[in-house]
Amino acid sequence: MVVSITTVDNSAADPADYTTTTVTATIPAGQTSVDVTIPIIDDTIGEPTEDFTVQGTVTSGNASDPAAGTVTILDDDTPAVTIGDVTVTEGTDANATVPVSINNPSSTDVVVSITTVDNSAADPADYTTTTVTATIPAGQTSVDITIPIIDDTIGEPTEDFAIQGTVTSGNASDPAAGTVTILDDDTPAVTIGDVTVTEGTDMSATVPVSINNPSSTDVVVSITTVDNSAADPADYTTTTVTATIPAGQTSVDITIPIIDDTIGEPTEDFAVQGTVTSGNATDPADGTVTILDDDTPAVTIGDVTVTEGTDANATVPVSINNPSSTDVVVSITTVDNSAADPADYTTTTVTATIPAGQTSVDITIPIIDDTIGEPTEDFAVQGTVTSGNATDPAAGTVTILDDDTPAVTIGDVTVTEGTDANATVPVSINNPSSTDVVVSITTVDNSAADPADYTTTTVTATIPAGQTSVDITIPIIDDTIGEPTEDFAVQGTGN
Repeated sequence: MVVSITTVDNSAADPADYTTTTVTATIPAGQTSVDVTIPIIDDTIGEPTEDFTVQGTVTSGNASDPAAGTVTILDDDTPAVTIGDVTVTEGTDANATVPVSINNPSSTDVVVSITTVDNSAADPADYTTTTVTATIPAGQTSVDITIPIIDDTIGEPTEDFAIQGTVTSGNASDPAAGTVTILDDDTPAVTIGDVTVTEGTDMSATVPVSINNPSSTDVVVSITTVDNSAADPADYTTTTVTATIPAGQTSVDITIPIIDDTIGEPTEDFAVQGTVTSGNATDPADGTVTILDDDTPAVTIGDVTVTEGTDANATVPVSINNPSSTDVVVSITTVDNSAADPADYTTTTVTATIPAGQTSVDITIPIIDDTIGEPTEDFAVQGTVTSGNATDPAAGTVTILDDDTPAVTIGDVTVTEGTDANATVPVSINNPSSTDVVVSITTVDNSAADPADYTTTTVTATIPAGQTSVDITIPIIDDTIGEPTEDFAVQGTGN
């Protein structure tokens, strides 16, 4: 029996799926069956199960025409759908563009129902929930979907959400979930504040630990103090503490005890260091606590009194009212007043150094011993602090008591009435004076009396500075009466 065989396209078609075949099938007499072969095409396109028809017509032999046969082709290229993992940066990327793809093209549209699912990132704070249909057209392998990303001002760790998909049409397998990772653009920067305190006024330094924008999680900072010019335990108490800035807040304070001593010190400081141990934030730069001193020493130059001839030097104390942590160096110089160099003292310029921890040193200034009568005189001792934590002093005074005070003498004089019209009386001092010596002179009756024997005289006798004597004259009366030897007194009072 001879059967004419031909193929007819159905969902499978030539040449994509098989090769059209026209052939004669001869079943020999006495047998019941023969096979025909039809080539099947192996492509890389995902397809559903397809089929074509095999039809036959008996052209010889005593047999009826057959019903058509069917060849069903099972596909070996079923596409696998993949939802891509994407990383975006908040503030830079307004949307996450997520690829939905298949590993080989399909002969039909592949339709995937997409939905987002919260993970550490959540709607509406971090992104906008999106439900969308992604259709990959037949013959293509990928389409993109977009998901809005929210830009806030809160510091957050890296967060993510899932993208799930279900194939609703097309010859493809459901995908595993994709992940969108959001990198934050608001990572808080931790700052440790700089603080200035005054010793004695502020028992503690209150130091702010802050972030420049709030965080979605607690920011935990390990704080420790580090000595600089200020040191523990003399100036402050070493402090190690944890500062926790709660989520949504921006600052907390820590306190560090400040030591109040009685030692003069310069302005000092210590560092406050921090390390972020938890939370999405960057480590801070060091903060500084500056301590202003309340014990700044006041320098005093002592007032001193010396006696010329007895004291060869004036020993002048230069002191501070409380000890200093550093040497206090004072530049000392003398300045003339009523006492002057070189007549009364020797000008002295010297450096007085009060060692750290001490309160006083002495300087010496040579005093000149002359033979000139002088009033009490003085000169100034001035100082300027050139190093150390101390204030400039007021000038000190060295007072010089004189040991050459002149003694005034009114001379005794003998005159002869009738021969001497006047008595010339010397008023003198035993050594010269640096200033005029003025003596108020007056006569006083004794056995001789005014107006019979002399004329009462009141006069001022001035012995110029540097000289030792002047004369005064007193008129003597020449009468005709015999008298014994008589006298009167000449008294003087210094002005």
